[in-house]
Amino acid sequence: QRQMCIRDRHMPLVQSGLEGKRLAICRTIATNELEDVPKQAFDEAVHSLQAAGTIVEELDIPEVAEAMPLSGCLFTVEAYAQWREDVESRPEVMFAEIRDRFLLGKDYAGYEYAQAWQQLEQLRASYITRTAGYDAVIMPSSAIMPPNIQRLFDDHDYYLRANLLALRNTRIGNLMGLCSLTLPTKHPSCGLMVNCN
Repeated sequence: QRQMCIRDRHMPLVQSGLEGKRLAICRTIATNELEDVPKQAFDEAVHSLQAAGTIVEELDIPEVAEAMPLSGCLFTVEAYAQWREDVESRPEVMFAEIRDRFLLGKDYAGYEYAQAWQQLEQLRASYITRTAGYDAVIMPSSAIMPPNIQRLFDDHDYYLRANLLALRNTRIGNLMGLCSLTLPTKHPSCGLMVNCN
């Protein structure tokens, strides 16, 4: 649709059109290894946006690539801090793949966690500067279709790949501290993710 209406009880009706809006496709990492259906869904969504008058440009965002490895420290340390008591006292109640990842958090030193956050804050500031000329940054919500549940339990390598690709693009928003919204496309299980600073 060309018009989006936003209303709450404290504000009058506001209409915002897509014509003239500037969107950037995150070309760094976010469009790699796309399965056929998510790629088709994303391409069709981009064409629909352009048909509605939106300016869409591809953008390299190196900050995304630099931030990705920091999740190994930041996410596991925070997960272990949050779930340490359960992980240590009742390890059998957790899915083994998740439990083992959480346990990695106890192996990082405090200074490593602090340095990772310092580096991430710098990358976030640089990301905001790089994308400031756009109304939003867009990407597929997930690179893959929903994986086979039984194989996630039975096949370690399959789980690692599916987990990485299913969550990779949402991780970008998490690392960059963004506000993200996923919009449906014409293809089930395939979304268009819109990220704003």
